[in-house]
Amino acid sequence: MAAPLPQRPRVSCNSRGGFAVPMMTDAAVRSRLFDPLDRCPKTATALASEAGISESGAHAQLHPPACVEHLSKDAAGRYALTPKAARFLVSASPSFLGGIFRHASAQLMPRWAALNDAVRAGRPAPCADGDAGRAAHFQEYVEAIMRSSFPAARASRAPRSRSVRRARGSRRWSGVRCST
Repeated sequence: MAAPLPQRPRVSCNSRGGFAVPMMTDAAVRSRLFDPLDRCPKTATALASEAGISESGAHAQLHPPACVEHLSKDAAGRYALTPKAARFLVSASPSFLGGIFRHASAQLMPRWAALNDAVRAGRPAPCADGDAGRAAHFQEYVEAIMRSSFPAARASRAPRSRSVRRARGSRRWSGVRCST
């Protein structure tokens, strides 16, 4: 009898490719592949035509969301939105989270990719676009979360705690600091 294979640590199995789903979702959102599916199921060819991308690009961008159950695919090859995707990935939805995926791929991932250099240097990686870029990134991020967060915040009538009032006046808006 062969010796059993050693157990792999759970962390290695659960963390591999953790960046892939948000990056692929962002690519599909940016290509506007989810919006036409809000009207009716469509083939990759039809979606490519509507989105103005190549058919092979549409196939490449539709397969991953189908694997993570953002989309379903019928026997005729037509893709349809799942209820969760219709709520969060269609740009006309009040709960649209496309800006969050854009924030992750355009703003967070490049900073995390520089982690080894930052650790080696002992200081944060420089922001490529300085203070003006940080302000623009923050504004984009706030706009992205505002759409889905504002209705809940507005509905909440709970009194603010002292720490929330104090934080509101703070100039520091993020734990991420960039050197210039």
